[in-house]
Amino acid sequence: MIKTRDYQYEHKLDIEGRILAKDIPETNGSDWYYDETIGEFTQKKPEPFILTKREIYDLGINNFLSQSAMLVLLAIEYKANRWRNTRARNKIIFEIANVKEKTGKLALRELEFYNIIKRRRLPDGQRIITLLRGETTIKKLKEEGKLAYHDNKPILIKNEPLEKEREKRKKPKG
Repeated sequence: MIKTRDYQYEHKLDIEGRILAKDIPETNGSDWYYDETIGEFTQKKPEPFILTKREIYDLGINNFLSQSAMLVLLAIEYKANRWRNTRARNKIIFEIANVKEKTGKLALRELEFYNIIKRRRLPDGQRIITLLRGETTIKKLKEEGKLAYHDNKPILIKNEPLEKEREKRKKPKG
């Protein structure tokens, strides 16, 4: 026996769906909704996938980061895909974060110092920024001696991320 489509039933479901979509747009849990101006179903633009790392706040790293570093971090999170990678150029990241180029570069170094991001080059020459997972951040901070434990709670030992650069700039007295 050959199965045939029941077009009348599908049409009834379509009308029912339009009625429900007008009253309750997310009835079926999808991104589709009925746009009355066009008279058809359209899809909503997806919201950005933002990876706010709870470990940053649990460890108190956000207290050590400068304001520009936090803005750059949020911009990177905004441009990252679901695998926590972004190929966005510095110019775009700095525009989103609304910081100047020099300040943005210092902010990227600061984020690298606290092992929040990792910058690397791909074989094709493109640069990629990866947001490290919370466990990896904690593990690397422990290895580098920037993290200590007190009463089984991790405590970040404040280190100046750009201390070496500042020492280079200091002129010797005499």
